Amino acid sequence: MTDSSSEIKLKHLTIEIADGIGTITICRPPHNAYNSELFENIYEAFLDILQHDDRVRVIIVTGGIRNCFGAGAYLDQLFGPGVTDDLRQNRDHTFHRVRIKYSEIARIAKPTIAAINGICIGASLELALMCDLRVSSDIAFFSLPEADLKIVTTGGATVWLPRIIGAGRAKEMLLLGRRINAKTALDWGWLIG
Repeated sequence: MTDSSSEIKLKHLTIEIADGIGTITICRPPHNAYNSELFENIYEAFLDILQHDDRVRVIIVTGGIRNCFGAGAYLDQLFGPGVTDDLRQNRDHTFHRVRIKYSEIARIAKPTIAAINGICIGASLELALMCDLRVSSDIAFFSLPEADLKIVTTGGATVWLPRIIGAGRAKEMLLLGRRINAKTALDWGWLIG
């Protein structure tokens, strides 16, 4: 690292700043499933650290586990075994916080890039949607499994996905839980080539 480089470690992620690039590497084995602590650290990395660091001109987020950008939220650990009952009773303050913080990430004035190195589903896919650009490896695949879990996506996919890939394709993913590969995501305009 050069003299202007630095590295910050938070639980389950590392922030590296070098040559004007702030890189967030998420590493929560085995599959980068998000719990409340990881969500908070992601918010801190984007919103409290990199957004305000004058050395950083662009922000990249990637997965630190081989072939895995992120497996989405680990619902039982994140919300407890009663998550379905909570949703039925409209106790969704945690989901609301995810929505608000992801929206703040989408509004960062610096360019943001999701470098997707494999599995990208659920909340991880929604984080990638908040980024200005998305690139991926050929082995990446994408899905929103919330329909199978009988819950609604909370991080903004219902708004951002139709804007990027069109309403029909977004509905396939949101309502049917369709899984797509990197080639399809590129063809649909979700990824840059």
